[in-house]
Amino acid sequence: MQAIKTKKSFKKGLFWGFVFIFSFFFFLKPGVSQGAGDPLPIPNATVSSSSSEYSSKYLSGNAIDGNKNTLWCTRHSPYPHDIILDMGKDYLISGFRYLPRQDGYTEGNIIGYEIYVSDDKINWELAVAKGTWSGSSAEKETLFNTKAGRYVKFSSLEGTISDADCSAELKILGFNADGTQIETPLVATQGDPLPIPNATVSSSSSEYSSKYLSGNAIDGNKNTLWCTRHSPYPHDIILDMGKDYLISGFRYLPRQDGYTEGNIIGYEIYVSDDKINWELAVAKGTWSGSSAEKETLFNTKAGRYVKFSSLEGTISDADCSAELKILGFNADGTQIEIYNGPEIPVGLWSYTKTSLNETPFKIKANKKYAIKNSAGNVIASVENDVITRVSYVSDKNFKVYNSIPETLSNKEVLFEAADGNNSDMIFDIYRPDSAYDQYRGKVKIRHTDSNNIWVINTLPMEQYTWGMGETTGTGPFEHTKLMTMIFRTYGYQYITWSSTKWVPYGFRIRSDSGSQIYRGYDWETTYPNIKKAAEDTRGKIVTYKGEVALTPYSSWTDGRTRSFEERWGSTDYPWCQSVKDPYGKHPSMTTKQLEAAGNHMVGVSANGSVKLAGSNYNKTYDWILKYYYTGINISSKY
Repeated sequence: MQAIKTKKSFKKGLFWGFVFIFSFFFFLKPGVSQGAGDPLPIPNATVSSSSSEYSSKYLSGNAIDGNKNTLWCTRHSPYPHDIILDMGKDYLISGFRYLPRQDGYTEGNIIGYEIYVSDDKINWELAVAKGTWSGSSAEKETLFNTKAGRYVKFSSLEGTISDADCSAELKILGFNADGTQIETPLVATQGDPLPIPNATVSSSSSEYSSKYLSGNAIDGNKNTLWCTRHSPYPHDIILDMGKDYLISGFRYLPRQDGYTEGNIIGYEIYVSDDKINWELAVAKGTWSGSSAEKETLFNTKAGRYVKFSSLEGTISDADCSAELKILGFNADGTQIEIYNGPEIPVGLWSYTKTSLNETPFKIKANKKYAIKNSAGNVIASVENDVITRVSYVSDKNFKVYNSIPETLSNKEVLFEAADGNNSDMIFDIYRPDSAYDQYRGKVKIRHTDSNNIWVINTLPMEQYTWGMGETTGTGPFEHTKLMTMIFRTYGYQYITWSSTKWVPYGFRIRSDSGSQIYRGYDWETTYPNIKKAAEDTRGKIVTYKGEVALTPYSSWTDGRTRSFEERWGSTDYPWCQSVKDPYGKHPSMTTKQLEAAGNHMVGVSANGSVKLAGSNYNKTYDWILKYYYTGINISSKY
């Protein structure tokens, strides 16, 4: 049976009910669910109405066009000056950003303001925010208690200098109507984000000394460091990519010298298109203090500048960075094309007319490929894994067949990617008497002189270096890096010379011990340390006084290297001087025996390099190069 309430119990219940209702309205934001995370700019707003527009150059739509260089300016008139923005549907509104003019002037910058929210553009109720800002050009942000609505009215009550206001950009902040975070619409991206090239340091907090410059953090060399002075946090570095990209990640490589002092733990990352307005951090968090490379991915944001802020480090308040890399996409969402250097045409092997007829050339590819004649015209497109054959007819004419009806092509036949993207093109060319049949890039068969027909592989310098057949890369990694430097430098020298012996044949360098051994994609995949070492020395070559330096090497010495002049009589290579070489001295062979075995002993001693790079000495590739070559520099060419 239900109990009958007394007058006293009724009053007591009324009291606690009042307390409950009061608590509900006092402690909760009025009338809506709360958003998850930070409020983000609401997309796709349109101008519903505005007080006025100064002229056709200063239209109200400029305030929401995403371009900080266009302005909405009102006419000179009594305050308030209003603009009403329509978001198209209801959102939970909790903030507003105002970017004043960015053209160096401050006239018309808004100081006094009020902000209203409505779901029908008729009933505005009380202002959700009002106040005053400084008259500077910095972006202003106001956050307030969340309110549901479709329309936002921004009222200017006072401005600087005159009674005509100017706005570069207006942004409404909030959440979806159900309280979830807004997904900022961006250009669709393709594939994984890749390192953005050619960044420069725009500014940094400090540099510990001239040895630890900020530029070291982006020089591609993990053995150099940017270290800050001991000072209070944060420590910042701003990187300029030269143009806008879609930024979606960041990599931090701590020092790699065996120490951990200064390794960054706490961090924040910001993106800006003007280096002035940074808005909220795109990423923040903590890393371990280990020496392993750290990677942080985040929601894509467009911008030209990235600010990396260190908030905490290990052991001391001086930070150290070996390498910093920004990850992202081109502004249109396409993947960043990594430049792998200038192309180098390599002569792989030659046929005689007779041998080509006896054993026709065969080729297939990992994707659709085009067959072209010497004029560059497409003869046909062939699907992946379909074999094309080529034999010799007469008068420099080749017969192309098997994958297509028999077709003649004069002087040469070219094979390349049908889609124009040769960066991931791999041809299988069934090289006679070789286990190395696969090659990147483009392939050509060319009639070169009265009896020789050459197979030529043209590809970027880096991909050429990945197929270096001079070593297996199974020894000390610093020695493998040194070998990629020598290989790349030698190849680079051949493509920069105006003429080489092989230019009339359609290539620059051969693939044999008389030039340098290149074995292509099969070798690259069999010995992956070569590619890893090449990526660590990417684009770098040996130079002397700004010019490409010839880099001879041999396997052993008798305890000292020879100068170029001593061995071959020329004084044109002053960096090739004689140095003591106890590291590369052969344990038993005499000088005559070494020379008879092909050791000229000029430049780097390969076995000396292996020993110096090993655990007993732990020398880096650049130290070893500078030991064997006098006065040289390591230069980045791309």
